[in-house]
Amino acid sequence: MFEKIENSWKLAKECWRVLMLDKEMLAFPFMAFISSVLVLGTLAYPFWASQFTGVSGTVPSVAPEVLPLAIDGSSMMLGWLLLTIVPTYICYFIMVFFNAGLTTCAFIRLCDGDPVLKDGFAMAWERLPKLFAYSVMAATIGLLLRMVKGRNNLLRSLLGATLDLGWRVASFFTVPTIIAEDKGAIDALKRSGQLVKRNWGEALTLEIGFSVLAYPAMVPFFVLVGFSYSIGQSLPIISAVLVTIAFVYMFIISLVFSTLDAIAKAALYMYAKGEETPEGFEPALLDSIFRQTNDGKPSLA
Repeated sequence: MFEKIENSWKLAKECWRVLMLDKEMLAFPFMAFISSVLVLGTLAYPFWASQFTGVSGTVPSVAPEVLPLAIDGSSMMLGWLLLTIVPTYICYFIMVFFNAGLTTCAFIRLCDGDPVLKDGFAMAWERLPKLFAYSVMAATIGLLLRMVKGRNNLLRSLLGATLDLGWRVASFFTVPTIIAEDKGAIDALKRSGQLVKRNWGEALTLEIGFSVLAYPAMVPFFVLVGFSYSIGQSLPIISAVLVTIAFVYMFIISLVFSTLDAIAKAALYMYAKGEETPEGFEPALLDSIFRQTNDGKPSLA
């Protein structure tokens, strides 16, 4: 277990070196975030403008075009769809699309190329139907897992968390497979499963290990928030500034780790297929993560 986490740390450092060669790759998760915020804001605005609550029986004073949303019970269903189901599918598609562009740029760099943002967008656009199909699949599974977890139920929460982690491992290489092999969503998911199924327990440890690395980076965020809270009454302006800095820091950390994760998956995918060692990665590191199977092809170790 600890050896796998150590390997994850070494892998993160290798991915960081790759990122430093192409810092523009950070633009993909940044644009995904901005796009998601714009979509959510667009969907939520009519309900905010009409003071929609779904509870009060009174009709608020609102513009005519949004008035029907606050009147009858059917608007509650519409509100539920627009504020939960629809945003989930749209945000999943945004995430998958920009992740595909990032993965493309990672592949190019790992093959000793010099990618630009245009390369990533061009490939993501070319694979658009397959990426859309996968995003629908992922969003549906995500909603189902959310239903399984439920609320205030420990057993359901544990079951949901276990299934969620299993899904993350099974779909580990799905986007790289769509990009590199031009497979459809279902075939790409099957292919991803084939690359990890021989040693799914080790792949699970690797996925957890890479995620765990983000927690130490979050310490400054909690320190800033805690300190700002302690001085909030005496120094409110400084407190507000510290909170702003903390959230900006957390946002940057999220961008960095999501980019490192995509680079790592691209590198591991290339090596799992038996291709040459990705540019910028030490063969010994990948050998410690992968092992040779009986057919001579590496699999996750």
